[in-house]
Amino acid sequence: MLLLALASSGFVLQTLSFALPALSRAWQMPAAAFSITFTLHLLGITLGALAFGRLGDMAGRKSLLLCAMALQAVATLACLACSSPLQLAALRLLAGAGIGGIGANAVALAVELAPRHGRTLWTTLVLGGVALGSSLPAVALQWVGAAADWRFLFTAGGLATLVLLPALALLLPVARAPATTVPHRLASRRRVPRAARAVAPDSHAAALGRLCRFDAGHAPHHQLAAGAAGVGRKCPGARRDADRLDTPGGRRRGAGLGAIVRAFGAAMARPVAADRAVEHGAAGRMGIGRRRT
Repeated sequence: MLLLALASSGFVLQTLSFALPALSRAWQMPAAAFSITFTLHLLGITLGALAFGRLGDMAGRKSLLLCAMALQAVATLACLACSSPLQLAALRLLAGAGIGGIGANAVALAVELAPRHGRTLWTTLVLGGVALGSSLPAVALQWVGAAADWRFLFTAGGLATLVLLPALALLLPVARAPATTVPHRLASRRRVPRAARAVAPDSHAAALGRLCRFDAGHAPHHQLAAGAAGVGRKCPGARRDADRLDTPGGRRRGAGLGAIVRAFGAAMARPVAADRAVEHGAAGRMGIGRRRT
């Protein structure tokens, strides 16, 4: 289903390119008059990916994917009533926002729903929907003839997206929430232990959550707090280990390795690398504390 969603966005992405010759003849305008339309369309894709991607993190990716598809369908069908390049450019801006929102949330859903060992393969297959959809306008024009009205492709793209909407709403599962997610508002510098207790309110999680204080200000506090809470829930004796590590000597020994790994991750200038570096730094501190106590 996600592949079909991206295929619909790929189709709508190419509608103007393939309809441009017929559109120029119908409106008696040169192709250069539509340059603003292409520019705003690409701008809409960028803005839509940013906006819908962020909203998908907060409100749920499936619902935002459906909203983006509805926007794409309505804006594409509304192009049928256009009579000037400026009107068409405004609607293509909205259609581009829908395309960007579909891409951002569909890829994220593919990653979250795919099995762990086949995640790369499934994500690649879903991304292939864009290429598949982008090739369909040429096939459609070959089938109906090159003299087809320019409205044909816009009608086909809009209606296909509308048909997919109820199918996606019924068949697409809701992505599972990441196991390490904690509300970011609980993960401030001084409230990391409280965030850990919110995930697993037991003494083990609360004790082990104190380790997260030493990473405050460096990277994802909410992930560290959730990890501490998970270990506190699963591992017997976690409170004892946390108490043994929470000593001046244990903090000094562990902070060195943690700082080195954090610095390496930051030097890579990639947020993902920095996140992983902090996680490994925390794990390194725990390992050092166990060996030397």
